[in-house]
Amino acid sequence: MRVRTVLTGVVVALTALTLVGAPSSAASPVVWVSAHVQDTGWLDPVPDGEVAGTTGQARQLEALQFTDPSIIAQGHVQDIGWMPESSTRVGTTGKSLRLEAVRLSARTEGWKVTCQAHVQNIGWMPTVGDGQTCGTTGRALRLEAVRIWMTPTTPVDTPSATLTAVGDIGMEQAGMDNLQKIGSRGNPLLILGDLGYTGPAEQFCSALKARVKQSVMWVQGNHENRDADFDTAQTDDYVACMPSNTAATGETGIQQVYKLDGAWIITASPQEAEPGSYLTGGPRWTWVRDRIRDAKAADVWPILAFHEPHYTVGDHGPAGPESAALSKLAVDEGVRLVITAHDHIYARTQVAQTTFVVAGMGGHKQNIPVTRPNGWVACNGSRGFVTFSIYPDRIVGHVTDTCPDDWTITR
Repeated sequence: MRVRTVLTGVVVALTALTLVGAPSSAASPVVWVSAHVQDTGWLDPVPDGEVAGTTGQARQLEALQFTDPSIIAQGHVQDIGWMPESSTRVGTTGKSLRLEAVRLSARTEGWKVTCQAHVQNIGWMPTVGDGQTCGTTGRALRLEAVRIWMTPTTPVDTPSATLTAVGDIGMEQAGMDNLQKIGSRGNPLLILGDLGYTGPAEQFCSALKARVKQSVMWVQGNHENRDADFDTAQTDDYVACMPSNTAATGETGIQQVYKLDGAWIITASPQEAEPGSYLTGGPRWTWVRDRIRDAKAADVWPILAFHEPHYTVGDHGPAGPESAALSKLAVDEGVRLVITAHDHIYARTQVAQTTFVVAGMGGHKQNIPVTRPNGWVACNGSRGFVTFSIYPDRIVGHVTDTCPDDWTITR
């Protein structure tokens, strides 16, 4: 891991270690970058993954210098456009010209370079890979900072974490059998809302604890919050009896961050909290956005999870506008995985670079009708779960029991 401290918008590396997840058979190339900043000049070089430049100071990046060149770089400069490629320096100094974008390509076989740009009036943009534009062109916006890091193109064989996810469990035998099988796998469990339905919350909590001994994450659904059966089991009742999770921060059962090795699970409650709070620009929407950006700054996968989906082929159809706003946020921020439930089916689709999964096959009310339009994998067997294996360079999904489906998400 890296240790960082922030000094008036400049992130300074305290230690520089090799890239987590790099194959042990080959040394990890570390990109050392020096930033030339308006009115400041050259800053101290920072290593792979750290911030080169400043944020919150409205200062333009003017040049970048690579002191341990592992990449080929090209800079887009104010009034000049794209400059020739270089392995040592891009941009200009002494001319007060803003650097607006860079394109980076790895020189080391078996590795790829990733870049994230902090841009005037935008902030941190989604990450981009080899040869893609990091920043903007044609918009007269200054590049203020960048993060550059190397990742292996050869897949790492051991996941840093494995996660099981499912929602809509209930107290029927199918749900209890599902929990028993999940418990036997030993992976952390993410429950995507609608836990026990009718009956006291303590009844579901006791059944869960008897079957699942590993770490449990959860977020409320409509049956804990606002439907007819919530009189017997409200969210507060589940908060009081569900297993505690020391890795979680935030509001238990409502919106939290669960930190796994290599990934942060960010849970939210669209349609289930203060009305409008998850609409674009709302306080809870902003909280989710900031947690996504925090995860990216920590160089881990942000995974967004909530109960009611916007993208679904189940009989409930798309949920309310808050689910739509969070789904759009995920796409705009480059989140690669969003996990939901609510429809008692399994389904998967992709929008831009974001994979949306509906995992509502926890066991309650099985065999719900499902459509299968183009671009979707879906089935209506409602007992099963999804396992996500998390690697530095990819997430691998696998469905158990419901229907065969395996896929891979890459950065």
